[in-house]
Amino acid sequence: MPWMVEFWAEILRWGPIQEFGWLDEKPAHRVRVDPFWIDENEVTNAQFLAFVEEKNYVATVEKSPTVDEILSQLTPGTPAPMQKGASFNLDAVKAKKQAARAAMAK
Repeated sequence: MPWMVEFWAEILRWGPIQEFGWLDEKPAHRVRVDPFWIDENEVTNAQFLAFVEEKNYVATVEKSPTVDEILSQLTPGTPAPMQKGASFNLDAVKAKKQAARAAMAK
């Protein structure tokens, strides 16, 4: 794709490097950015609007997912909150996040 530029996968430091910053930005941590392609040239809002109107484009974020679509994205073995007898375990979620952060820190 001659009009596209590939960004390679990279691990970045995400968050403030000084004491100032929003609470939800702290603490600074490592984040892996997967490779992706991006347009080589900027697209203005006017150009994007023309594209949207010409193609009747609807972004994924503008579409309401069905319950089945949401449930299909659960990790295998995760109890679905909408299923009878299932419960949401906040402590388990926190533990998984801590384990993921520890793995990223290595």
